[in-house]
Amino acid sequence: MNNLIFPRLFIMALAFNLSFLSITPAHAADSIDVIFKQLKPSDLAKGEFLQKKHIAVLKQPLISEGDFLFDTQYGVLWHTIKPFENKLIITKNKIMPANDPRQAIPLPAGFGELLPALISGRFKSLQNDFTIEAVKENQGWRATLTPINAGLKSVLANIEISGAAQPAVIKLKELNGDVTEIQLRNLSQPKALTDAERKIFELVK
Repeated sequence: MNNLIFPRLFIMALAFNLSFLSITPAHAADSIDVIFKQLKPSDLAKGEFLQKKHIAVLKQPLISEGDFLFDTQYGVLWHTIKPFENKLIITKNKIMPANDPRQAIPLPAGFGELLPALISGRFKSLQNDFTIEAVKENQGWRATLTPINAGLKSVLANIEISGAAQPAVIKLKELNGDVTEIQLRNLSQPKALTDAERKIFELVK
């Protein structure tokens, strides 16, 4: 597995005049419904990404870009195009190269659910692992997720995410000072997987 930028996230793995809401897991459901009422979670989503990995000891970020596909049944296909091509599949409990499931790496509890929930807008599924603070701003919203899951707390300081009808920017801040920013672009919500897309997921079932 050559692309160390993305897997490492898992394996290591207020502004003036804004209304502010602090959400705890026990009471999060109704509050999230209010704050993210414009958000449209999807069972199937696809789009493009630009990822910048800021490593504390490096002056310049590591930049990668590509496209992704999320399906609630299968997980996420994360396709890096630049600086070199690589395809990864992330499920609830493992991460693996799309062309060789024998290299699958198990993921600790809470890690596999993270990216699918963030890019699809299914924040309710993270209530047991994070506390959530959210603000309405302009025509959208911004949220900070602070981990309470022991495994996630050992790696992540917090996650910031912003958007409107769909998530747009995800920023993961690690305890070691590294920061990964993922910009999601050209998001769409197709009705079904294509035959080719389904075949890729079926290979790693």
